[in-house]
Amino acid sequence: RSLRAALRLRINTVARPLCLRYFCTKHNDMATGRTAGDGIPSPPGSGYGEFFGELTALARRMPVDEGLGAAIRDRTLAFLQGRTLGFDTYSELTYVRNYVGRDAANGFEALVMSWSRGNVTSVHGHPQLACYCFADGDFLVETFEAVGGDLVRPSGCRRVAGGCGFYAVGLPGRFDNHIHRITCLSERGHSLHVYSDDALKGLKYRVAEEKTGCAAGGL
Repeated sequence: RSLRAALRLRINTVARPLCLRYFCTKHNDMATGRTAGDGIPSPPGSGYGEFFGELTALARRMPVDEGLGAAIRDRTLAFLQGRTLGFDTYSELTYVRNYVGRDAANGFEALVMSWSRGNVTSVHGHPQLACYCFADGDFLVETFEAVGGDLVRPSGCRRVAGGCGFYAVGLPGRFDNHIHRITCLSERGHSLHVYSDDALKGLKYRVAEEKTGCAAGGL
């Protein structure tokens, strides 16, 4: 095999995400989103049905790779532009999950999350593809790398606001891809997430050594 082929094989066998890409719109003019209780259907005329149909069409004709991740991120950010998300329930204890689409054929799902200040996820992994875009609010996104068993250590962080989106592509059939944690720093916030499988299957981790402070460009 050529050296190039050998390097490609080596890259494709690593156990961490093959890519993590971050993008913010040039001007942050996202509308304030609204969310409702877990599992409540989207209101009529919200556009979620058409939006999710476009995502599933992309997922059915493209391989799960960086091209699909970029296409889903860009379509999600475009969907959020100038839009009210249509839900209005928050919790001081945890973020609220609102499913807006799930494809039984390929497992892709999309959900809106509503956040209050101090809401924080567990440190958790993801299916092969994870895309999350922030509609409004301020957040801390932290990434981690495995050190053995269920222990991880910090690998990067970034403070983000509405108009920013990430996608990560990892290995199929695993739920330890792109290990991260999200914290809401603002009074309210909203985000739209797309996954290639049930995100609740993501493995949970413990942080071996917490770090303090985060540079704005840490990821």
